[in-house]
Amino acid sequence: MSKTAPTPNGADANPAPSPKQYPFLLPPVEPDEIGRVGHYRVLHLLGAGGMGMVFAAEDIALRRHVAIKVMHPELATESNGGWQRFLREARALGSVKHQNLVTVYQAFQDRGSVFLVMELLQGESLEAWIKRKQNPELSTILQISREIAAGLGALHADGLIHRDIKPANIWLEKRTGSGKRNADSAFQVKILDLGLVRSVDASDGLTATGMVMGTPAYMSLEQVRGLPLDHRTDLFSLGCVMYALCVGRAPFQAENPVAQAAALIRGTARPVHELNPAIPKPLSDLIMRLLAKDPAQRPASADEVIEQLATIRPASPNAVERREPPPEPVQPPAVTKKAAQATEPLRQPTRKLQAVVVPDEAEKTTRRTKAKTKKKQNRSFLKRHGLTILAVVWLIIAGVLVVSVVGRGDKKEPKPLDTTTPPKGSEKSSDAVFLSAFPAAKTVSGPSPPAPPGFDGTIKVNGRVSEHGIFMHPAPADRPSTRITYKLNKEFARFNAQVAFNDSAPPDAPAARFLVLLDGKNTWTSNPVPRNSAPQNCELDVKGVTELTLEVAPEGTERGVHAVWLEPRVTK
Repeated sequence: MSKTAPTPNGADANPAPSPKQYPFLLPPVEPDEIGRVGHYRVLHLLGAGGMGMVFAAEDIALRRHVAIKVMHPELATESNGGWQRFLREARALGSVKHQNLVTVYQAFQDRGSVFLVMELLQGESLEAWIKRKQNPELSTILQISREIAAGLGALHADGLIHRDIKPANIWLEKRTGSGKRNADSAFQVKILDLGLVRSVDASDGLTATGMVMGTPAYMSLEQVRGLPLDHRTDLFSLGCVMYALCVGRAPFQAENPVAQAAALIRGTARPVHELNPAIPKPLSDLIMRLLAKDPAQRPASADEVIEQLATIRPASPNAVERREPPPEPVQPPAVTKKAAQATEPLRQPTRKLQAVVVPDEAEKTTRRTKAKTKKKQNRSFLKRHGLTILAVVWLIIAGVLVVSVVGRGDKKEPKPLDTTTPPKGSEKSSDAVFLSAFPAAKTVSGPSPPAPPGFDGTIKVNGRVSEHGIFMHPAPADRPSTRITYKLNKEFARFNAQVAFNDSAPPDAPAARFLVLLDGKNTWTSNPVPRNSAPQNCELDVKGVTELTLEVAPEGTERGVHAVWLEPRVTK
């Protein structure tokens, strides 16, 4: 009789279940097991997910501990082809042998249920490690990134894509005989949960085109939209994981899948080195390339990622590597414990919306010296090029005046939006912070993801792109209004924005009203905004305001109302 196998997630063995609880298992033979299947003694449940349940078990013939995954019965029916997809993909994966992939021993069907037998791992998930390890060393970040990329490279070389790369599916396997001296390198990365793996050129119905499968916070734009996928969707997810390694959270965050998809479509991730100055810019640039929404702009392969990672080194042997610890997750009262665990923790913006780095005395002295040198260089530059700069400025002013005079002769077309110019009565300053840089504290979203027809993720009004705009689609009349709330924490004085319809709105779209609520009170409401109308300005005093809420309400049906907030920002 063998001892109970250790669980990868650290969970204790469940009490002995009744036969009805796991009808796919045969009755137990020995006291320390909950049932049997094939030539395996099933010992206890390790965990359950969307695809199935995972059990710790023992191979009776080889006397080795394994993990057995069983597909949920409702997914394994003949009608939806679930069990065929599960078996065929598992068998394809079983042919891939790599040290950074969990080893698959067997896939089989027994009495209508589908089973996948894998190696049983010890250690912890990368998700748990990131939460526990607030300031990982750069060498460890690079090691984990390299090994994930190596595992993906092995899959891709065999014509497979994973489709669900995320910290929860990356396991840090404890190395045998490793001590505390090199605790961060005392593990080997293993890619887990291969239930969504499929062939790149699958045309046999293993996964239907248009079916969205994966985890929203780590999915590529093409995956969110249900488009055909190739290996580059995994590279995007790898970029999301590397982003979380560096700053403690995913690049695109929201409270629910609907808002998550919207954040991915309209948002632009802030560069890693801005949030964590300890991260070298070459690594930050690589991550941002991986996060490109256009697959063609990402690295061509996992091997290319590994090559670029190999060139990155710490700035100095004694470089400070600290990052701001993620704050406590913000959850609305109605969120259950289970839902909270499935949601990425939200981060409240700090006073300057950047990671806090505490330099030592040597660094402070170096920075003061650099600052003095920079001032001297600036003064020298102005002396040498002052007249040239003045001439350029006058040319720009003259050009603007000519354009404005010519434009007065045509009053039929709305004036094109200049998103670089703030609304009348406001001034753009270095203290301006766009709302797109804040994590949404609360979101009530209307239609289902990924996006309404015609909207490609670009916010554009009268042909001019708004880089920091916010897209909102109203909810139907029988549902709560579409809202997004941001925490200002009484740190700002003014709010400025313009409101309009996105160019993607259909010709028959009804008008809409835009509202701003300050601490829950309706403070500003626009006039009805029809399609193709000139943007309306919104400028508000937000001194002492804790929460700012944006809302959109249609003047009729919600269909076609592609409402946008142009360059919404707050200043101190």
